[in-house]
Amino acid sequence: MQHDKKLDYNDEDDEFSIWDSLEEQYGRPLTLTELKDELILITGHELTDEEFAENLRNKAEWDAYKEKLRAIEEKSKEEAERPTKTAEAFWDLMMCPPIDDDDSVNDARYEKWVQTINQHIRTSMDIYAVMEVIRLHEESVVKSTARRNALKRHTENHQLRDAVYTWADKNIKPGKSLDDAASDMAGKVVPLKWRTVREHLTEWKKLRSASTP
Repeated sequence: MQHDKKLDYNDEDDEFSIWDSLEEQYGRPLTLTELKDELILITGHELTDEEFAENLRNKAEWDAYKEKLRAIEEKSKEEAERPTKTAEAFWDLMMCPPIDDDDSVNDARYEKWVQTINQHIRTSMDIYAVMEVIRLHEESVVKSTARRNALKRHTENHQLRDAVYTWADKNIKPGKSLDDAASDMAGKVVPLKWRTVREHLTEWKKLRSASTP
């Protein structure tokens, strides 16, 4: 395999960098033949069996060290994620009480639910998980408020649209343009801008035309 530049192999400074450098260039682990050829290219001389075996031991040590680092990183990641996962499991339990469709509560299932939650608290919860539960609660409040506000806006918009339709039914006579009607209503009959009123009137006209025999 051709290298863009010759790799430096300095036992004192960075004896392990060679293995990662080679696998990065190949994009995969090297075969023994490929590895020996690359080492010959890098060192500039033929390798004895003993030298090659020493290099293999060196590589094995590096692979073991990397695996140890990977395990440590994985454990650290799991530990960092533990409070969130514990809090989410607790939140899911709390949000699913055993209430039937008719809002009745079965005493036996309720007692089991309580015992499950208490067991979760005793065995899994700590201050970090509790803080995550508080965060989940705050997020839930924000989402619920946003949903309520969206529903309120949606309801108000429909009410205003219906007010436009009602006014149009009573006040728009043959020959009156929708532009003039929108000017009469916008900011006066309804707290809407002219363009919005005009769009409602367009829909009103389509509905009335469709319903007229």
